[in-house]
Amino acid sequence: MAVSTRIILDAPAPIAPRYTLRGAADSSPPLDGHFMYGGDLAAYPASPAKGWTICESPPDTKTTTGFPSQEPFDGFVVYLAVTCTTRGLDFADTRRRALASFQAYEDAVVEDQFWKGTISPTSPHLTDAGATVLTGDLDIVSGFAALEAHLATKQQSGLIHCSPRLATYAEAAGLLHTEGQLLRTVLGTIVVPGQGYLGAKPESASAPAAGKEYAFVTNGVRVLRSSQPTVLGADDAEAVTRSSNDFTIIVEREYVVAWDGAVQAAILINPTPTLA
Repeated sequence: MAVSTRIILDAPAPIAPRYTLRGAADSSPPLDGHFMYGGDLAAYPASPAKGWTICESPPDTKTTTGFPSQEPFDGFVVYLAVTCTTRGLDFADTRRRALASFQAYEDAVVEDQFWKGTISPTSPHLTDAGATVLTGDLDIVSGFAALEAHLATKQQSGLIHCSPRLATYAEAAGLLHTEGQLLRTVLGTIVVPGQGYLGAKPESASAPAAGKEYAFVTNGVRVLRSSQPTVLGADDAEAVTRSSNDFTIIVEREYVVAWDGAVQAAILINPTPTLA
């Protein structure tokens, strides 16, 4: 006997990326709830540290370093808005699905802001005028080596930011290993293959040819976010538009992403040559 009623199938939930900027950054909770209004970063002293001769007469003069100067960082909101008809709708299940999708997608939006300032162009971001463009057009091994060499000139470790495509080439070249929820090079540099790290170049650089991409390196990054997503339209009556009989729900979360800019460099990589 044929079944006349079509059933609702439960779709597989969106899968959140494993390796994210938030997972690699300092994501400790903000101490002040006003963080979403943005602010200035309390930076650590910049490199370099230097040596001093004890026995020389007259003795060396000890030179000083300073703190990195930094523009203010703006807060921004990541959101997912969903509208559907109320006919046959399970309100609670729709909210659950919207929240699950938001939590899978939100990291890509945060990474896109940090990569090219899409939401808040005035906040410092990787591709802005502060980026040092290293001599590039290198294979994946030489490119990653150049980024780590740049970190060494700053006397610290940090993060390599690249597209998932470049990270796949780096893994194939034996450059990466997994440590918990992090990807690292043999030197311990964290590699962030951001879902939002796509299609951008340093402001001072030319657009890359097809197949080539820029990767960036920074020192540590701080990611602040509100403790829980906010669900707007949580009340059924609030969420329904009576004129169209549609149901709208918005899931959102406040963020600030900041770093002191002491390390900000980019290099052009051509990952396709045959690996040695």
